[in-house]
Amino acid sequence: MAESAASLPGVTSQYVNTSRQLTDTIQMVMEKDREGFNKMAEGFGANISMGGVDASKNAMQTVLQKQTEQVMLQSQGQTGGLPMHIMIQQLMGKEAKGGKLGVQAMTNKFRAAFQKNPLLKNFLLRAEDELAKTEAGSADRLKILMETFDKAMPKEVINKMRGSISGMMEALRSGLLDPQAGLFGMSRANFLNGEALMKTNVDDLGNVLYKLTEDIEVNATIQKKLEKMGKESKIDDVLQGAEFTKEQLLELGYTLTDTGKVLNKAKQDVGAVSKSSTYIFEQIREILAGYGPVLLEFVGFLPSLFDPFGEMTNSLIEFRDRAQEFVNGFNKKLDILETKQLFLSQGDSKEKSLGAKLGKQARSRAAVSTVAEYLDGLGAINKDLLAKIQKSTGDVTAEGFLAYEEGGVIQFIGPLL
Repeated sequence: MAESAASLPGVTSQYVNTSRQLTDTIQMVMEKDREGFNKMAEGFGANISMGGVDASKNAMQTVLQKQTEQVMLQSQGQTGGLPMHIMIQQLMGKEAKGGKLGVQAMTNKFRAAFQKNPLLKNFLLRAEDELAKTEAGSADRLKILMETFDKAMPKEVINKMRGSISGMMEALRSGLLDPQAGLFGMSRANFLNGEALMKTNVDDLGNVLYKLTEDIEVNATIQKKLEKMGKESKIDDVLQGAEFTKEQLLELGYTLTDTGKVLNKAKQDVGAVSKSSTYIFEQIREILAGYGPVLLEFVGFLPSLFDPFGEMTNSLIEFRDRAQEFVNGFNKKLDILETKQLFLSQGDSKEKSLGAKLGKQARSRAAVSTVAEYLDGLGAINKDLLAKIQKSTGDVTAEGFLAYEEGGVIQFIGPLL
């Protein structure tokens, strides 16, 4: 999710959090009708040809990624109020009465979410009759809901968002610094022989943390104990995967085995020392934490010393014109691919599946083809490579998709660079 959200406005961590919040709702739909869910996901580009658990896994990932992007794009600019993912959860679980789901009342309840999205509200109201005909929690209802979100956020609008300053800045930030997906992400794990190296987690004071595998139901007594530990909770809350120090666990009534690595309560294991991947840039982060607070004080002086942009303005004019020609070429190629996608989406089930895949690949195909033509104009690549790239990026047959999926963009990046 961190990678898929990189080129759109909004902080990547918000996409990841929204994805987690939507997981339970989508998981319940899949568990209710796994076959129907997989078929629905195939229409959105999921590869379910292998069948079994892997097919369901791909279906889940595809649907979760798409709906997360839909919710995040429609939530841009929302301040306060109930979040949109809760509206989806309620709409998915609501039983129809008299052929209606009460969409009007629901949009009023989630006023903050729809305040800047009147188009989505209108499309949901139009789709109410169709939604009401479906069973609560079904794949059919989820399909209609996702298609409604697509109608309310046309691709042209999404493409403009990708080209916005905020979209490009987030893409640059995510590509370099996102904790999970960035090149210099400080939460990327170290791997040795394909296995993640694990480390013991500690709190800010260096005390070892233990992770519980059982849930903690918060009552009045536990709430008071948690408050003393500086942990907020509400009565009847259920804490999942909670982490505590040895001293905190003793306060909560847990005892440890002699090894100090496993938790026992009533002679049953309920948790162990909390561990996570060792971060590649953990040392860098600690160095920055040491030097950063002091050196950052000097950053505030820089604007008063010189203005780098004033000197650059004239020299950038010509470069800007070339950039416009470059992106216009990209947009033309993208339009051609999206026209092919539209044609495929109106065919049989096999063609619809290919159309959904093309929707995922259209931008990368157009980008590779555009860069190749640009480098060809500079004489930086040979004609044979250009022809190969143009053929591959334009091939929308089943064989073409297979070849592109196996090699993808990566097969051309090396030769282009």
